[in-house]
Amino acid sequence: QTWRWSAAEDSAIPSSLKKNFVTYSDAKPFAGGKEIILTSCEGGWAIFDRAKKTARAWGVCGTEAFSIEMIGEDIVAVSGKDDLGRHALRTIAASQLSDGLTCSRYPSVFKQVIPGYSLIWALMLHDHYVIFNDRLLVQELLPKVEYMLDAFERARLPEGLIGSLPGWHYTDWVRVWPAGCSDRGENVPETILNLFYAEACCRTAELETANGNPEKAEQLQSRAAKTLKAVNEFCYDPQKRRYIDAPQHPDYLSLHANTLAVLFGAVPEEERTDFLREITADKELKPMSLYFSFYLLSAIRKYGTAEDLRAHYAPWEEMLKSGSTTFPERPEVWRRSECHAWSCAPAWFLLRTSGQIKLYSETTNI
Repeated sequence: QTWRWSAAEDSAIPSSLKKNFVTYSDAKPFAGGKEIILTSCEGGWAIFDRAKKTARAWGVCGTEAFSIEMIGEDIVAVSGKDDLGRHALRTIAASQLSDGLTCSRYPSVFKQVIPGYSLIWALMLHDHYVIFNDRLLVQELLPKVEYMLDAFERARLPEGLIGSLPGWHYTDWVRVWPAGCSDRGENVPETILNLFYAEACCRTAELETANGNPEKAEQLQSRAAKTLKAVNEFCYDPQKRRYIDAPQHPDYLSLHANTLAVLFGAVPEEERTDFLREITADKELKPMSLYFSFYLLSAIRKYGTAEDLRAHYAPWEEMLKSGSTTFPERPEVWRRSECHAWSCAPAWFLLRTSGQIKLYSETTNI
């Protein structure tokens, strides 16, 4: 039930008010019916309305959740059922192309390939395993994930970085990034893509170990270490003490690359807390959209403080002030979608930090 409350002048009297209600036969209610109140975030949880609402209250577009799977916009419900998660993982697997990459959404009449989203699909499988311990699903999809990772390994350059791959090099909507591409359309190695590849190799190695394949796990760990070494050698500017978005482009600076360097292990562990504090205050770094802020919240939760985490909920608190009752796609006044997974990152963290519901183990970060 999506509403956005708006203030009106006393003289403005609406002549009528019509409510359209659409639901889906596959939608399952959340477990329980209590209204959840989080004192740690005051009214922040009000944006979810009540726990008994269907999955739409999480900001999931129905066409994406129940018909088309879009990598980067899938969620895990708290009801304990993983039907939609398994469906998403299998659907994306069915989109895999002959070169190993997957489509970013499927089924769709328009074939769209975003290389980074193929890596996120591998991380989704790891998350699902950690939450639901579905070994059969891992056994089913792991060969496809291996084939996908091989496509990136074939793109490795002599210096050790993963080079440009075919497709739309989308990362996030940043004003100075043409079409949302951190390489600025130059088809150069992307720091962000390399960091995602290293993380996907690490997490897939854990799945290989759980599946009884220690040799494959060791190989993937070696790939990850080689990639992180190359990132630190070619994508780190020691003068600025910042990671750059592409080698030999010191002016290509973003919060994205530096946050992932913390979260995915490029920054030495003993330096991550201080480095994270520095980059979140650095105005020279290009900012993230609400979608990519998931990774910043992940890093802050792991290496920051509760006060830091609360401070970064500010954009969502503004949504409440603007009258939203669900997560809009964008916080501006004009919105293409009032209820959208694009900005629902706090759902993940509010549940985890409330102490009321444990979603998954501490090893998961996506």
